[in-house]
Amino acid sequence: MLKVFHLKSCNEAPILSIVLLNYNSSKFLDIVRGSVQSILQMPLAKEVIIVDNGSTDGSNKELLELLMKQGLAFNHDISCTIVKVVFLQRNLGFSNGINIALKFVSKESKYIMIVNNDVVVYSEGIVKLIKFLEHAKRIGCVQGKILQWNETVIDSAGCLITEFGDWLKIGHDISKQYFSTPYLITYSHAALTICRREIFTGFLPYFFVFGDDFELGTRLYAHGFTVLYYPVIVGKHLGSATSKFNKDIAEITAFWKVVGEVAVLWITPIQKPNITAVALKTLRLFMNLINSMFQQDKAKARAIIEGAILGLRLYIHRIALYRALRGVSIEPPILRIHVRDIPVLLLPSRRKALYLIRVIQYVREHALV
Repeated sequence: MLKVFHLKSCNEAPILSIVLLNYNSSKFLDIVRGSVQSILQMPLAKEVIIVDNGSTDGSNKELLELLMKQGLAFNHDISCTIVKVVFLQRNLGFSNGINIALKFVSKESKYIMIVNNDVVVYSEGIVKLIKFLEHAKRIGCVQGKILQWNETVIDSAGCLITEFGDWLKIGHDISKQYFSTPYLITYSHAALTICRREIFTGFLPYFFVFGDDFELGTRLYAHGFTVLYYPVIVGKHLGSATSKFNKDIAEITAFWKVVGEVAVLWITPIQKPNITAVALKTLRLFMNLINSMFQQDKAKARAIIEGAILGLRLYIHRIALYRALRGVSIEPPILRIHVRDIPVLLLPSRRKALYLIRVIQYVREHALV
């Protein structure tokens, strides 16, 4: 079912389509209210497409009432805004929920902004990202600096995949004053990112949650576009609100996190694989299997197997894509691992500190000034 609200009509076509998913948010509706309010007040001609992913707690109705009330309350100071609300019968997950929203994007829209329902958006930063994209035509997606809810430290300043198969949120838990130069990243954090409509046709439908954004990032590079971190503060993120307040989603998320961690081992790098990278990926997969067997964790073992199957599927898809786009594709940036780092990587307690050092080196070496 689709409902459409013209909160403030005008003759100007929307330049930005904002996509937000909702699922069983009644326990954190105040957070969602703040998120929606911050979106509506953005000074851009826009459309907001909200997909309710089969909520069963009544939050879909509460969200609808919230939109009607806020539309009336803020009609005097919001820009041209159309709100489209799509109600699904069941939870299709993050990737497929976003893909359904894309079916309702206006043909005039130039950019797609994905935002989680536990993110409060800072309009000034978003406007700067849009202006940047207007001039940087080969940037497929761009991410700004996302803060944690306390607004003092960073949640994400872009994301990198490592040769060991870890996915890193750059700057996580570090003071917001750092990471003040732009640089290329493997992928942008799907909690809040903006992509060109011409290149972002949707996520691959294989993921329920976790993994969709890193697959998209590497696919953009295959098409000859890059993904960039641009150092403006664009919002604050509570983080995993849907999982925290819904036990069923927490269990699904834990399962798919393992699936994604295994699947990513297969897709980067592809164009220029090296012995070290192949050895590291094999070692990581072996470690995951041994760990699940030692813990007698059947769910984790099943997730590892499904991740390996999905990873092979992604690998075949990516090889075909590279062949079709020969001469166009760009190798995505990843965090390289030195052979001398391998003993440290085998110790999870020391891995985080090593990655921090390597990330700082990466940012210094790849800063775009």
